Amino acid sequence: MTHAEPSELGRPARPTYAVGAWCFVRGVALVQIVAFVSFAVQLDGLIGARGILPAKDLFPLARQTGAGFWDLPTLAWWGSSDLELHALVWLGLIGAGFTLFGRWQRLALATSWIAYLSLVTVGDVFMSLQWDSLLLDATLVAIPLARSEPLRTRLSGHGPSIPHALWVLAPTFLNVRLVFASGVVKLASGDPVWRELRALDFHYWTQPLPGPLSHWAHQLPAWVDHASCAGVFALELVAPWLLLAPLALGGVRLRRVGVVALVALQLLIMATGNYGFFNLLSIVLCFPAVDDAWWRAAFQRLRRLPPEPRVRVPPERNTRFGARWITAGAVLLILLNAVPLGATLFGWGLYPDSVRRAWSSTRPLHVASSYGLFARMTTTRTELVFEGTRDGTTWEPYVFRYKPGDPSERPRQSAPHMPRLDWAVWFAALGSQSHLDVADALVECLRDAEPDVLRLLRHDPFHGERPLDVRMRSVRYEFTEGSGPPYWRTLPAPTL
Repeated sequence: MTHAEPSELGRPARPTYAVGAWCFVRGVALVQIVAFVSFAVQLDGLIGARGILPAKDLFPLARQTGAGFWDLPTLAWWGSSDLELHALVWLGLIGAGFTLFGRWQRLALATSWIAYLSLVTVGDVFMSLQWDSLLLDATLVAIPLARSEPLRTRLSGHGPSIPHALWVLAPTFLNVRLVFASGVVKLASGDPVWRELRALDFHYWTQPLPGPLSHWAHQLPAWVDHASCAGVFALELVAPWLLLAPLALGGVRLRRVGVVALVALQLLIMATGNYGFFNLLSIVLCFPAVDDAWWRAAFQRLRRLPPEPRVRVPPERNTRFGARWITAGAVLLILLNAVPLGATLFGWGLYPDSVRRAWSSTRPLHVASSYGLFARMTTTRTELVFEGTRDGTTWEPYVFRYKPGDPSERPRQSAPHMPRLDWAVWFAALGSQSHLDVADALVECLRDAEPDVLRLLRHDPFHGERPLDVRMRSVRYEFTEGSGPPYWRTLPAPTL
């Protein structure tokens, strides 16, 4: 991606990426708002004082083990009450709002990054998903592109400022390694289901939270599933590299092809499953790779032309945060992201111990995290069913908001909301010990009829009263054939 030079008319003569960068920064802000609001409505029941894993219990244990701020980087060291945790959410939302409306964007992005990192650190297993780290990474690579230009800039006569090539490369490089790593881990895992292109035979009904179209997608012919699986490999292993195509090889056209392919992949995943804000964020990461001419063509079809971007002296040169320092920061982010990409390609043995230690030291900050989705495909689905009783004889089920329960109920839509308890229980059913601890803690909270925890569920059969006892048992679920209902059939499952 080449930094544009002005032509005789004062306009850029080479491809520029101003509009994509402008949209990317605000896209990250919108995803931040979704993420903060989604977590806020669950916070009390998950990590509140009366929640499943109270955040306040983390710090005494950390002090006993000698862990400090750099091991657990969070502002909650100075206060982890429910009010203070919600204050972190509001801090992040304020930062995202300023970013969205183009005011003090770099400071605002840094603020929302600190707030989200603080919540991820105290969120324990509830905030340990790869897209939580991805949002932190995306926020960092958005900082160089932030220009504090008002939201009305696109409609003004000046257009957004043209960013430096390296500032645009940072988010694109993050996108490349995210998608490419997801393809590589599927091959490197040695999972025969992936190698034999049978993964989609199981995916639609074994994924954490199937969506309304998942049952329909499961009915597609086997050859469609196998062809789609081959397409996933092609998209994840080839398409991301098109985003880095040089101009000499028709880079603009290849980048457009790569963007269309990656966006199509995310839309298909979004249509057949619930992955919170992940798909939206992955699409937003494609924006910086789209040149301004494409954006203008797209707006022309909508009959709303944005002004052409113009080369302007970056305002950063007149401040202490000069353009050179911003460029240096972008280069540092690119180098940090190159470390896990090199490991994906050649293994960690590629690096000396000093490099591995330096990169590992950034893990608590979730900088340049490792990625790789669905390395192994689960071929069975075990659901944990939580039931309570008043008399020790009749057991009544607690109903979760989104995870499968009633076999006659079609899978529900939850994305872009991220129902973290539903996800944690799915991992627990796979045998993850840390998530089994969550399931055990949930049983205790249900026995005590904790109001904040009960609000995470769709139905409490005891209407806020304490049951005599609560039990947890496992049941196997499979999609039925045909259009349904019922959409699920249940089978006995071994006890965990």
